[in-house]
Amino acid sequence: MSLFTSVTGTIENVNIKNFTNIGTATTDDVTAFIKLTNGATLRNLKFENITLEGRHRVAVVSSFDNANSIFENISVKNANVKGSGVYVSTFIGRKYGGTIKNVLVEGNMEITTTENGGIVGAFQKGGTMENVISKVNIHKTENTYKPVENSEFNGGIVGNIYDKPIIKNAIALGDMEGFMSGEIEKVPYKVTGAAIANIIASMENCYEYAGAHGSSSVTEETESKLKIATETQTHTKSFYQDTLHFDETIWNLDTIESKGYPELK
Repeated sequence: MSLFTSVTGTIENVNIKNFTNIGTATTDDVTAFIKLTNGATLRNLKFENITLEGRHRVAVVSSFDNANSIFENISVKNANVKGSGVYVSTFIGRKYGGTIKNVLVEGNMEITTTENGGIVGAFQKGGTMENVISKVNIHKTENTYKPVENSEFNGGIVGNIYDKPIIKNAIALGDMEGFMSGEIEKVPYKVTGAAIANIIASMENCYEYAGAHGSSSVTEETESKLKIATETQTHTKSFYQDTLHFDETIWNLDTIESKGYPELK
């Protein structure tokens, strides 16, 4: 079971390792930490070796942020998350408003429906996400969602976007894997499955890695907001310092050359 059912206060400086929470095919709100956050502040948290399985709202940190919570300086490493429903994530399943800042998420997701994402499944009612790295590999093994035309809102950073939140200084590095639908392979998006209009309205200075496999969210219309980063760029300090504006007092930039991205201190 999750460590907490609901949190409205402040939690800081917590490390959680080797945590497993396996639900049934009908179990919702499966997390390693909190089912519901509401006006809470979570800061300086580290999660490592997390395995979760359930249906809707399966996520490492919080399955559902109901209102304006703050998530800062949080890393998730080696998360393995499997969900058969919506709002599946290696960070937060569904988020209403609030802030996500200085977050690194690494891991693997297995999904079958829609509105699932590496950092947030669905981001709604405004809010801000900035200075984030998602190195989450997502495998959509099949589609069990109807109507089919609404089944592809999945992405390495955020599955779907509502209400014009601000998403800036972010990069997606993970690989996407899909399934065959007739002769067409249906592959999740590297960054987001949101509509072009929502990308343009919400994103600023965001990137997807050219070397990653997956459907591209970058078009001629979005390229001033969402761009492609090359391997050369992602392996330089200047890209994270000057382009993405990462704070060196918070991020360890010495790991960039070997890993291709910085880690939180």
